[in-house]
Amino acid sequence: SEMCIRDSNKIYRLDATIKNQASAKYFYGKDLDIENYFQKIEHNASLIIRNIINKEILPEKNSDNHFDLFHFLFLLDVRNPVRIKSLIEGKSKMLERVCKIDSKFDIEQYKEFDDTRFNVQMGLSIAIEMILFNSDLELKVFKNVTNKPLITSDYPVIRYNQFYEKRKVNLDSSNSYGNIGIQLLLPLSPNYCLVIYLSLIHISE
Repeated sequence: SEMCIRDSNKIYRLDATIKNQASAKYFYGKDLDIENYFQKIEHNASLIIRNIINKEILPEKNSDNHFDLFHFLFLLDVRNPVRIKSLIEGKSKMLERVCKIDSKFDIEQYKEFDDTRFNVQMGLSIAIEMILFNSDLELKVFKNVTNKPLITSDYPVIRYNQFYEKRKVNLDSSNSYGNIGIQLLLPLSPNYCLVIYLSLIHISE
C-alpha cells in the first residue's frame, strides 16, 4: 500500500515519512496515564476489527465485543485534535458571551478549558454515557467491491446525517451524537468500512 502526504508546498508525495505526520510528543501528558488507557482499548478493538476484515464477522449486538468496538469508535472521535480544537473554540465563544452579559464574570478561572488534557479527560468521562445513549444504533460493515480503495485520514471517524440532509437541516448541528438519524462511518481497510446507524430511520428512508 502507498501513503500520500501533502507537504507545505502543496505537493503530494508517495515516499514521505510518517514519523512527524499527524502526531505530537506527549499529546496526552508525560505521565502516559491516558495513553496507557487508550492502549488497552485499542488492543481489544484491534482483535475485533481483524475478525471483521479477515472473517467478515461482526460482534453480536449488546455483547462485550460490541461495547468495546463502540467504545473505541467514540474515543477515536472525542480524542482527535480536530475535535478538541473545536471544543476549545466553542467553549471560548461561550465564555466570551457570558463576559459580555456579566461584567463581574471571572474568565480566568476557566483557563483549563483551553488545555488539551482537560478536554480529553472530559471526553473520557462521558464516553460510557455516549455508548449507552446510542445503544439503539445498528452496526454493519460495507464491503468495497470496486477497483477504487477506501481512504482514511488523521480524522478517521466520519459523522453524517442523511436523514436531516434530506430535510435541509443545518448539518453543522445535525450530526451530533444523540440526534435522530446520526450515522458514523469508519474505514477499516481499503475494502471494508464500519457503519453505525439507526435502522428504524435509514431502512424506512
